[in-house]
Amino acid sequence: MTIVKYSLDEFIHDMDALVDEKADHEKIFDVGSGHLERLINNPEAIPDEFRYPADGSNHGSYLMHYGDNGLLVTTVVWGPGDHLGPHDHRTWGMIGVMDNSIHETRFKRHDDRSRDDYAELEKDRLNIVKPGDVSLLVPEVDEIHQMDNPGFIGPNANICSSRLIWGSRTGFSLTGTGLPKW
Repeated sequence: MTIVKYSLDEFIHDMDALVDEKADHEKIFDVGSGHLERLINNPEAIPDEFRYPADGSNHGSYLMHYGDNGLLVTTVVWGPGDHLGPHDHRTWGMIGVMDNSIHETRFKRHDDRSRDDYAELEKDRLNIVKPGDVSLLVPEVDEIHQMDNPGFIGPNANICSSRLIWGSRTGFSLTGTGLPKW
């Protein structure tokens, strides 16, 4: 029996083609999440140096691809105790977990989105995203989330794919006050 492994290069090629065809979010999520599942289920797809925190840090964020079409592919490593508070990417995104697990808290936004420096947020649910799982960020519907590694030991690599809009991610405090754009 021959085992066919899906590589990072193949994933990038397939996602670039999907983004280039100007697919709607439904098709991107339907087709793209299948590509991401194939990638994260191949432990050899991401080299070891991109699956561990950066030297002297508890966190690692590695740019794997940034295409002319705006496709951004990163590997994010969450060390034990890592936390990133509620934030809104303002674009579609897919997060695939390769190692360990990550706690992802989703929020509902109740204001009219007219102010960048303010948001009325309510915790909606906690997802424990495990190896092989894909989490989708749906613009204006279900995209505000918080990421936590409550203490899992060892590498915790997440592969993130999205359409990058520079300066578009906004963080929020849980009191409803927006933070500066990242």
